[in-house]
Amino acid sequence: MGGFSVKFDFVDDDNDTFAELSGSYDIGPRFAIIGGLSNTNVKNGDGTTQRFIGGRYDVAEGVSAEIAYHDIDAFNRFDGDAISVGVTYEIGRRKGGMQSVGKTLSKGLSSPFFRF
Repeated sequence: MGGFSVKFDFVDDDNDTFAELSGSYDIGPRFAIIGGLSNTNVKNGDGTTQRFIGGRYDVAEGVSAEIAYHDIDAFNRFDGDAISVGVTYEIGRRKGGMQSVGKTLSKGLSSPFFRF
């Protein structure tokens, strides 16, 4: 209990810049709190900031389920809230990564979209 992990990603290329800080804190043998902050800036001036907080449960060895709330702000006046649910799995030495299904509803615009 009480273990934590932190991850930082940064990408800067000809078209955009992406930075993300995320992490988790174990609150029990199978439960963890997860959260993060990311920012994407496109060179033409558009960009998006996203914050999320949620939880992870280790279902079995190499399999975990996550649920998170996301707050999304974009410079093009998009303001949305999202809930994502996903599963991470490992098969042998391969990690499957987060397979997420989420739904986002816009506060500033009237166009909901789905993220798979």
